[in-house]
Order: sequence, then C-alpha cells, then structure tokens
Amino acid sequence: MNDIIHEEDKSALLKHLKRTMIILGKAQSYKDTVQKEAKEKFGNDNVPSEWKSVFKNFDYVKDVLCKVEDYIEIIEKSGLHFMIKSMKDDEASFNCLDERYLMEKHFLSRFGFKLLMTATMGSKSEFENSIGAKKAFYRKMESTFDFSKSPIYYYPKRRMSMRDIDKNMPWLVKTVSDIMDAHPKDSGVIHSGSYELGNKLLYKLSKSKQKRIHVYKGTMEKMDSIKKFIDTPGNILIGPSLLEGLDLKDDKSRLQIFLKVPYPNLGDRYVSEKMKYSKGWYSWKTCTSILQGIGRSVRSEDDWAVTYFLDGCLTDLITKSSDNFPEEFLERIIIKED
Repeated sequence: MNDIIHEEDKSALLKHLKRTMIILGKAQSYKDTVQKEAKEKFGNDNVPSEWKSVFKNFDYVKDVLCKVEDYIEIIEKSGLHFMIKSMKDDEASFNCLDERYLMEKHFLSRFGFKLLMTATMGSKSEFENSIGAKKAFYRKMESTFDFSKSPIYYYPKRRMSMRDIDKNMPWLVKTVSDIMDAHPKDSGVIHSGSYELGNKLLYKLSKSKQKRIHVYKGTMEKMDSIKKFIDTPGNILIGPSLLEGLDLKDDKSRLQIFLKVPYPNLGDRYVSEKMKYSKGWYSWKTCTSILQGIGRSVRSEDDWAVTYFLDGCLTDLITKSSDNFPEEFLERIIIKED
C-alpha cells in the first residue's frame, strides 16, 4: 500500500495495482475453505459473530478486487496517460480522465437503440462528449412542473470566492439568519460548498438557530445526520455533498440555500487534469451540480421549494455558460438587491 501511496510514475503504479490484484485474489481464494469449516463447526444457524465479520471482510475484499480489476482494464484500454491518482490524507483514489471506453463497454455497445433521459444534461455537446455518444439526436420535452411555486432568489452583489468570503462573511451570516427566520417551521438544506464554510457559518449563527441545523463530516456522519434531519421536522441539513442522491420530497424540504457556487475543487488532481483534457468540463460540471442540487427538494409536479442563491459568482457562470442552464432555471431567478 505504501508503494501505491508514494509512487507517482504511472507505469510503476499500474504494476503496483496488478500486484495488489494478485494479493486480493489470493485472499479471496480462502473464502470457500473458511465457509466450509464454519459450517462443519457450527452448522448453518449458530455461526458466532466474529466468524460472520470474517465473511463480511471476504465480501469487502471481493468488492475491492473487482474494482481494481475493472480499473486496470479501463486504463489498459484507454491509455496509461489517462490514469489519475489523487491523495487525501493517507488515502489514494484512482480515476480515468476519459470515460468513453467504460461507457462503450457497459452501455453503448450493448444496445442498438439507446434512449437517455435527464433533467440535468447541461450543454448537449458537453454531455455527448462525456459519454462518447456519436450521431445523437436531442429532443427537449416541456416541463410539467409549476416552477412559479419554486422561485430562485438570487443575491448577485456579493461574491463568495476565496478572496471575498471573509469580508462578506458577516453579510452571509445575517442573510442566512434572516432566511431561517422567514422559514421558522420549514425543513431545508444548506449547500455549503465545503465543510470549512459550513462550520464557519454554523458557529457564527445564534444558539437558537444552531439547534435547528444538522452538520456532518464524512460519509458515516452524513448518513446519521440525514436520518436525524428527516426525523425532525423544521430542521436544516448543512453540508458540501448534498447535491445528489437525496429524495427530499414534499415537507422534507421546502427551503434550499446555496452559500456559494459549487465549483469542483481545483486542489483535486483529477479536477485540474480534467480541465486540461476537456476545456468545457469545469463549467459544465458546475452547472449540472447546481441543477442537481436544486432538484433535491422539488420531486414531483405538486412539489415545491424556495431556493436562495447567495453567491454573486453565479452571474459569471450564467454569462459564460448559459447553454448549460435550461430556460426553466433562468426564468425562475428573482434578483434580490439586498
């Protein structure tokens, strides 16, 4: 593992990954033997918990093994120059800059006719490029949602970029506080953009408002916080990773606040390399993240939620990448002069 963490040469990294695959395969090969011994020793219904935990570890090893095998194949087919290793603390994550081989193998090559439907496509050309689609036809269906009930209040005067955030922090705290006062009984979500900004905001709010907010750090805490949030009407969930995967229908969320534009982290190696590889990807990814985030709280034709966007950097994004936003999004924006 240390070889993988400290190695930067891509050829050497691929060799380390192949060696890891062999080790995981050998570990997995003992599963049948251990299961057979457990059955002979305890039967089917009396297996001790410590033995069950061993079986779970075998399942984990198999999952990691499959992922390593798939990644090695992807890199060998796509090209070693597409391998990206990113580090966070002592953990290494691997990505491939080009997703087209994976899409071709598991999706595009399996069907003669493909119908893709999405509410967060962004730019048609950038979406097609991201999945390697060729000769694709595009049709836009008119939305049946009544978005007049779900306005997006936009505050364009103050930017929440790194160089501006400190001077605008008092305004941000007051504005969030005022919004919470305007929605005293509504559940909602605050998209913080980062753990750091979310914590800064939280500890500057009054104690009474802090009591309404559920905060988390990491995947395990996130799952616990989501459960507590859903089980406690009138509370607010805050975090940087709430843009996807949440079904906050009806009264589970009537309020959304974006503290800042959710730009991908430029400090992440994958993000920086992806920007070099695909010039339009950074803006496209940001825009689709916004659309995904806004969609967490409006889940059906009869559903509604009020959204507040507090970062003036959104103007830059709309000006440069308006083709990434559908008309329904732009028409919902109501400018707030405060």
